[in-house]
Amino acid sequence: MAGDWIQWIKGLSRRREVIVIARKLGISRRESACACMEVCPQFNDKTGFVGAAAISQVRLFNTHPTGAALKRERLAALMEDGGIQECGYAQNCVEVCPKDIPLTRSIAEVGAEVMKQAIGDLFRK
Repeated sequence: MAGDWIQWIKGLSRRREVIVIARKLGISRRESACACMEVCPQFNDKTGFVGAAAISQVRLFNTHPTGAALKRERLAALMEDGGIQECGYAQNCVEVCPKDIPLTRSIAEVGAEVMKQAIGDLFRK
């Protein structure tokens, strides 16, 4: 699960479009430092939690017009073990992020999208 988020990059087209959307969302500063994962009590071998940086990337990619083509797959991946439900909302990620990325906003918005998709999937079956 945790390694799967790297594959979510598929579907993105021009880098310039991604940068424009990222700036609008306030997450244009890349999560390359990943300090959020170092301090997260849920990011460990026992939970398999993907971490705040990966969830923020899902928000970024789902907002991109081309990346939105894989939105359902990304949200479905976050419904599995190690997904968004593993977040304990300790908010340590926000405290240590050197780039002031709105991680809790990303987690909340992606969590809402996951819930909408989960409920929708119940009625589709």
